[in-house]
Amino acid sequence: MKSVSVIGVGNSIMGDDGVGVYAVWKLREMKFQSGVEVFDAGTDAFYALEAMDGKDKAIILDACKGNNVPGSLYRIICDPLKLEPTFRLSMHGMNFMDVMITSGSFKLPHEIVLLGVEPEMINWSTELSPKVKDALPALIDMVLKELWLTFT
Repeated sequence: MKSVSVIGVGNSIMGDDGVGVYAVWKLREMKFQSGVEVFDAGTDAFYALEAMDGKDKAIILDACKGNNVPGSLYRIICDPLKLEPTFRLSMHGMNFMDVMITSGSFKLPHEIVLLGVEPEMINWSTELSPKVKDALPALIDMVLKELWLTFT
């Protein structure tokens, strides 16, 4: 049986930076088939690595700055065999890709997918901006599609 980790990352008290965490809170309310685990990694890159250790697939949810309209959605495939430190995915003080590259004691999944949302505001707030909040259902739908593709 396949195993998948869905991992929300971000800081829930920094506005849109918490979108990945908000998404996993919603996903935890849903029932998933055996083999799917949902984690809130917050800003802890090593906990995210631990959550994906030994899994077949990891789906990472986070705010992604791509200089598009706030609320824009992203799907980025991260090949663990071709990770390069020049690709920047921040985990708040520590570049997540650099952490994965130096993750020698962890067995990374063969498939790592980043699903992201373009933030509008990252500042002290426990609320998402309206545009990012409106994008949250579409982000969750993207997760469900990834899971469907994995298990069909």
